[in-house]
Amino acid sequence: QLSGGELQRAAIARALINNPPIVVADEPTAHLDGQLAREIVDLLAGLKGEGRTLILSSHDPLVAGHP
Repeated sequence: QLSGGELQRAAIARALINNPPIVVADEPTAHLDGQLAREIVDLLAGLKGEGRTLILSSHDPLVAGHP
């Protein structure tokens, strides 16, 4: 049995494993602790920097306020 955070991390890994040109994420930091949420936001920012398209939906101020 996996926790919500473990399921979230597994879903993120599955979504990114094949280097998709477009990433769609609904609440990507839900169920994650603060440190891991920041790491995921930084990872997504890096993908954006590589020119990938990100479509995000979130109520988390960390995600919503990130450029």
